[in-house]
Amino acid sequence: MNFFPGGTPDWSPPKSVFISASGDLIVKVVLIQMTAGDFEITVVGERLSITGEYRDPELSSARQRLIDGIPTGRFNCIVDCPDEFDPSKAQAAYKNGALRIAVPRKPRLPKILDLPRRF
Repeated sequence: MNFFPGGTPDWSPPKSVFISASGDLIVKVVLIQMTAGDFEITVVGERLSITGEYRDPELSSARQRLIDGIPTGRFNCIVDCPDEFDPSKAQAAYKNGALRIAVPRKPRLPKILDLPRRF
């Protein structure tokens, strides 16, 4: 699915990014009145990208907008994950207008120190 053929996004949805009590990186994005098919999540390297389009026929056909606080059109939300997290193993869930992505930490490999041999 290509949401931006030859164009750029019109807006970016509100998001929060934090480390949970369990140590995962959590990305929460508010995407009201959408279904999972209205957006897509891609992972390239350390970057998560959420792209899509929000359409509201009632707003689009409004004769006059008096207060325009609900963005419509194409959107993009980018999160660059810190090095210690593994976006390729991220898990996503969408419920009640909120997208939640949990990115686990990369496993820590033990470091083996070489000791010089003395003869």
